[in-house]
Amino acid sequence: MKIKKILNVTIYSFFVLLIGFMVYRVSLIKNYSKYYKENIDNILTNYTKEKYMELYFTSELYDKYQIEPIYNLVSKDNTYPFEFSIYHAEKDEQELLIFYFDDRNPSDLTKKIDYDNIVRNKEEFNNNIKKVIIRINIFMEGGEFATTNYYHLDRTERRPVSLIRIGKDNNSFEYLKKKTADDMKPKIDTSNKIEKVELLIEDHTKNSDSDDKTKLTNILTINSNDNEYNFSGKFSDLYAKVDYSNNENIHIIDKSVFKTYHKNINKTMIIYSFIALFVTYIFYFLPTTIKFIRRRVKKAN
Repeated sequence: MKIKKILNVTIYSFFVLLIGFMVYRVSLIKNYSKYYKENIDNILTNYTKEKYMELYFTSELYDKYQIEPIYNLVSKDNTYPFEFSIYHAEKDEQELLIFYFDDRNPSDLTKKIDYDNIVRNKEEFNNNIKKVIIRINIFMEGGEFATTNYYHLDRTERRPVSLIRIGKDNNSFEYLKKKTADDMKPKIDTSNKIEKVELLIEDHTKNSDSDDKTKLTNILTINSNDNEYNFSGKFSDLYAKVDYSNNENIHIIDKSVFKTYHKNINKTMIIYSFIALFVTYIFYFLPTTIKFIRRRVKKAN
């Protein structure tokens, strides 16, 4: 009986700690997201790419990043003006590649992609801008499927995406291998080359019920060793552009900006602690308390 009680207490304690960790993580993400939302409007109003990237890397708790991208492309197509960049950053001793996209001409931010003339249903699009997104596909050499993510059209919600990291040996890329029906567990695979990069406008608006397929408009395809876009997807060529010896090209994240937000997280954890203590009392000490009160009442009578 004693062993059963110990086992029950152990299991209960484990779940209290597990739920506590989950509450902490949710509160952490919520408050750092709050920091981003409180600052993004001002950044967008007085937009510079440098300030925007600083806000992004800070809100995502990176440690440092290289200010100049290791690859940058500005579209020359008047129909699809945009800027696409690849940044190198470090977070928790892990090196990552960050893919930035902005659907405007950096030299003239008033020139941007006119989605109204691209989407199938303009009215539906204007009622719900989330019906259209920008998809990025990264094809790795030796990989069977594309590594994929999305950019929102709403700039207050759009963020750069992290799809590839640098291997621990600093000699290859690491990326998430797509799950299959035979193997549902995601796996990390390695490659020495980015074979191809695609950017597509993914249109989910419809003119009729028969429009069951998503309309895809390719706005960029970069192949490895593409002379037109001056892109080499080889690991050695891209990683050669990573240089943290120049202090003027390094931005160390100032995490002291989160002090105010940490107070909110502490409040959440204090409230959770009180709730956990109350529930623990109900489960383990209330029956004993009731028995004690009954004994005292019985003796008094």
